Amino acid sequence: MKKKTAILSVCAICAAGVALGIVARGAFREMRKAPKSDVESGQEETVVSENTSDVSYKDAKRPELKDVNTSEFIAKDRVKEVALARAGLKASDVARVSAELDFDDGVWKYEVDFKHGGFEYDVDINAESGSVLKFEEEYDD
Repeated sequence: MKKKTAILSVCAICAAGVALGIVARGAFREMRKAPKSDVESGQEETVVSENTSDVSYKDAKRPELKDVNTSEFIAKDRVKEVALARAGLKASDVARVSAELDFDDGVWKYEVDFKHGGFEYDVDINAESGSVLKFEEEYDD
């Protein structure tokens, strides 16, 4: 019983560490984007990140995929697993799962589509973080 409790404690600590890391990463990105205030002169200075993966494309046209560092994107196979898990399904439950990389509203995302049991699923997943942005389940008539 002690061994089981110790294992569960370690798992809980690891999960908390991962969650904290994700939150801290987002906060750090926002901090780098926020304007610095020059108290003495009353003027603001815009901070520009040197890391090109943090560049926001919201107000820009779609960047060319060849100009984007996709090495930090989630692998396409992993994206399919996340989409299926969100639907409560396994790869063996569906005949075909398609995932396409797209740029929309300033975010690179994978659009994942599949069918199961008379339903059509449409799942959008953030290409960098792997978080589910949209989940739709419709009856396929």
